[in-house]
Amino acid sequence: DLEKEGVELNRIFKRYYHHFGEQNKFQVYSYISRLDFDYPTIVAPPYCFIGLDMYLGHKNEAYASQPNYLQFERQAQFLLRDVSYALAENILGIQVDNNKLIDAMVYYGKILYITDRLSPFLLEEELMKYPLKKLIFCREHERDMWIYFVENSVLFKSDAEIHRRFIDVAPFSKFRTETDPETPGGVGRWFGYKIVSAYMEENSDLSLMDLLQEKDAAKILKL
Repeated sequence: DLEKEGVELNRIFKRYYHHFGEQNKFQVYSYISRLDFDYPTIVAPPYCFIGLDMYLGHKNEAYASQPNYLQFERQAQFLLRDVSYALAENILGIQVDNNKLIDAMVYYGKILYITDRLSPFLLEEELMKYPLKKLIFCREHERDMWIYFVENSVLFKSDAEIHRRFIDVAPFSKFRTETDPETPGGVGRWFGYKIVSAYMEENSDLSLMDLLQEKDAAKILKL
């Protein structure tokens, strides 16, 4: 029964049209994806497809083959979030894999910021798809983690290992400390969201389209 979600989906798309225009009017379809873990929600203008079998709850036996951190993402509470995220990802375009860490941070920060604007009802842990205790860890250790990025000069590195440690979906991020298991995977995305949010707060006259057109990650970081 998608009656409740349908009301909020209508609001999400109205916000999307408000910010990005109505040249792409979407038709939304739910379907059985046969457990397409890579693409639980697909945006291919003018269509949006939602794989309902990807939101049956993290304890559902259909996901038993997946590690716990991926099972966690299969909760119904993430369905609307994933639609907004897929819309944001589609409007922003594909990220080049060999970009510097700060470029990847800002790229995902933009996606998450737009997702938040399309679905302002989301709690931060829902936006990030983090267990609450891992989000709390981020907040309490934000300064220490940022010092690590700066002191180890990783922000402007572009090697694949750095992306795996701090950007890719994973059970936890890899600072190579004993507290690593307490961190969420892809913590660089959370930092990117904080960076972009601060940039937009400092520049309240900017629209989401303006944000899309700003390609200089270093400029966004300076604020």
